[in-house]
Amino acid sequence: MESRHEKEVFCMSILLKNCKLMGQEPVHILIEADRIAYIGTDQPSATEVIDVAHRVVLPGLIDPHVHVRDMGLSYKEDWLTASRAAVSGGVTTLLDMPNTQPRTVDAAGLAAKREAAQKSRVNWGLHFGATETNLSDIETAHNIAGIKVFMAESSSDFCVQDPDALRAIFHLAHQLDKPVLVHSEVQACVEAHEAQFEPSILNHNHIRHPKCAVEATRIILKLAEEMKNRLYIVHTSVAEEFEMIQAAKDRGVRVTCEITPHHLLLDTSILAQVGNWGKVNPPIRDRSDQQATLRALQQGVADTFGTDHAPHGLDEKSREYAQAPSGFPGLETLLPLLLTEVHRGTLDLTQLARMTSGNVARALGIANRGEIKVGNYADIIAVDFDYRWTIDPDQFETKAKYSPFAGREVIGKNWLTVVNGQVAYHKGQFFAGHGREIDYR
Repeated sequence: MESRHEKEVFCMSILLKNCKLMGQEPVHILIEADRIAYIGTDQPSATEVIDVAHRVVLPGLIDPHVHVRDMGLSYKEDWLTASRAAVSGGVTTLLDMPNTQPRTVDAAGLAAKREAAQKSRVNWGLHFGATETNLSDIETAHNIAGIKVFMAESSSDFCVQDPDALRAIFHLAHQLDKPVLVHSEVQACVEAHEAQFEPSILNHNHIRHPKCAVEATRIILKLAEEMKNRLYIVHTSVAEEFEMIQAAKDRGVRVTCEITPHHLLLDTSILAQVGNWGKVNPPIRDRSDQQATLRALQQGVADTFGTDHAPHGLDEKSREYAQAPSGFPGLETLLPLLLTEVHRGTLDLTQLARMTSGNVARALGIANRGEIKVGNYADIIAVDFDYRWTIDPDQFETKAKYSPFAGREVIGKNWLTVVNGQVAYHKGQFFAGHGREIDYR
C-alpha cells in the first residue's frame, strides 16, 4: 500500500549544503546517481539542492538485527511497514533474521523472503538460519549476510543444542568465511531455571538466567578460537560475557560484540511498570548487568548496536506472561535514544556512527556502505540534534504500537534520510522508492 504523504522522486544529482558532518565544520556533499561524488567546501551544481542548514549529518544506520516478519507473520509486520519505520528512524540498511514463516533455512525459504523484501524502502540483507540438519542448505545459500544460530528457543521453532551439530556449523562457516551470529543462551539451562520460578515478567531474568548466557558464550568463544571463525554475538547483556569477550579479543579471537539500546538503558526495575511490553530474550537485566553494558560501551568492548526489532501484535503482548511472545519494536527508537546519550556524554557522534554503521559493515563484510566518503553509496541522514520530544508508540510506522520506552523524553530526531542517493524521507514526508539487496566483500 502507498501511505499518506508518499510520492515518487528521482534526481540524478543532489547537493546537500551546509552539512555538519559528524558534528564538525560545515561541508557540502554532492551525490551523483547512487554514489557520493564530492565532500568539501565548494558548491558544485546539482539537479536538486537541499540546504541541511548546519544539521548534524551521519552515515545511514545499518541495523544488523531485525525481525521483519512478513509472509506468514505479516499481521505483526511486513517489509513495507518495517522499512518505513527504518527510513523514518534513520536506518538505511537492515539485516533480517531467519525465524520467519517460512523459515529462512533452505533455498525455498530464502527465495520466498527475497520476493517479500522487494517491498522494502531501505537496503536489506538476509541472515540464514542454522539447524542441526541443514549444512548442505547453508553451503549453497547465495549472498547471505551471516549464519544465525539460536542456542535457545526464542520466538523460533528451531535451535541448535547438539554440540556436534554446533561444531559442524562453525566448521562450515569458517570454510565459507561467513560470520556466525549467535543467540547466546543454553536451552537446557533456561529449562532448568524455568522449573524453579513462577512464570511472571518479574521473574523473566531469573528464568532466562544470566548464567545461561554466560555458559553459551563460553562455548562459542572456545569454538571460534579453535576454528578461527568470524563470531558475532548478538544482544550481549551480562557482565561476565563482556569480560570473556574482551579476554578473547586480547587473544586474537575475531569476535564482534553487539549490544542493544534496551540492555544499555533499561533494567529490571522498569518491568513492574511496563509488564510484558518489556519481555524480551535475553531479558532486560538487573542494574549490575545494565551498568556492565554501559561500561562495555565506554571501554570499547561493545562493537555494534542492533535493535533486535521484534514486533508482535498488541493483543499478543497483552496475554499472560507464559503466552506473551518476547520482543518489541526498535527501529524508530534507536537513533533518538543514542542521540540522547550523546547529549548526556555517554558516547560521542563518532562512536555512534561507528557502532551503528561502520563497525556493522566491517563485521558483516558489507561493501561500500557504512561511512560517508567519496565512492561509497549515498546512504546519509541529517538530524535535528537538539529537538526534544517524547516517544509515543501510537505515532510509530511499525505495526507494533508499543514500547518499553513509551513516554521517555529524548533529544534528537531524524530530519532527512537518503538511500542510494535518493531522498526517502524528509521532514516527516515519505518518498516512494526501493532499497536494494546489499552485496558483501
